Amino acid sequence: MKPKKPRLILFGGNRKNEDGPLLELALKIKDRFDVMVFTDQFRINLPTKNGEIFRKRLNENNIKWKLLEKFDHKIIKKYIDDSTIGISIGSLWFFKQDIIDEFKGNFFNYHNTRLPIERGVSAYTWKILSNNREGGITLHKIEEELDVGDIVAQKRFRFPKKCLIQKQYYEFISQIEVKFIMDFLLTGMKKKPMKQKESESTYWPKLDTSLHGFINWDWTAKDIETFIRAFDEPHQGAVTFYDRKRVHLKNCNYKKERLRFHPFQNGLVFRILKGKVHIAANGGSLIIKDVRDEKNNEIINEIRLGHRFFTPISFLEKAMIVRSSYKDEEKKYSRKN
Repeated sequence: MKPKKPRLILFGGNRKNEDGPLLELALKIKDRFDVMVFTDQFRINLPTKNGEIFRKRLNENNIKWKLLEKFDHKIIKKYIDDSTIGISIGSLWFFKQDIIDEFKGNFFNYHNTRLPIERGVSAYTWKILSNNREGGITLHKIEEELDVGDIVAQKRFRFPKKCLIQKQYYEFISQIEVKFIMDFLLTGMKKKPMKQKESESTYWPKLDTSLHGFINWDWTAKDIETFIRAFDEPHQGAVTFYDRKRVHLKNCNYKKERLRFHPFQNGLVFRILKGKVHIAANGGSLIIKDVRDEKNNEIINEIRLGHRFFTPISFLEKAMIVRSSYKDEEKKYSRKN
């Protein structure tokens, strides 16, 4: 008779259009653990790498899962015994002490940055905005307060210069993160946890492209280039207006110009060459290769010389004032069970 496999409960899901981290981890470790996934309406309907939604991939691979409309302690408790390990991976839930205590110290969160630096969410948008290439992935004990628990495993590295947009950062960490989590589960759980240094901590809030991704054309050209890259794939693209229509800009490069532009020229299209739009900005030009409308249709061929990209001040002020939550994202992907 085979010995009973220890149970591993995974809370959360994948990144959009990827198999990782959760699905890939579940597939690779299900021979060693009895895997159970708890997820939510937002994550269960996200597309995976092959375009199929998360729900379908779990079913196809015979991975047990349960959708929680809201986090229910009583439901979770039924699946926990003395050997159960819990890991939160991209979960939208904040865990209370009653459920934390059920795991008897074996409840962890995977955070794809180098804690205690870069606590919070939208970490890679903030990282690009900060021009910061120092990277890390972390597993830490879950506490009621976000991202503050003792570190049980961490790997630090530096992102290569070829990583310019968030999608490329994710592609880089996807090569190492599942092995990192598996190594911890199989060989690293007896290592002594390490307390986080509060003096080194930073926290950055969640960003929503449709709310916070508006371009301020008074910024320098270099800062605008960085901003557009920060909201590039897998996001919709940085937001502004063209001929009073909301548009998204991606695939941007800064160019230093011999010409000096007056601030009144900022945002004006002064050259269109080989399918690329050249826009005047403070300290140089922005060369854009991808312009899309709100329905994600490519409209770069509709851009005309002498027309202006512009963002009304009301949108810029709202981006600075209003905080985001996952509720709006949940609506985008919610479907009937």
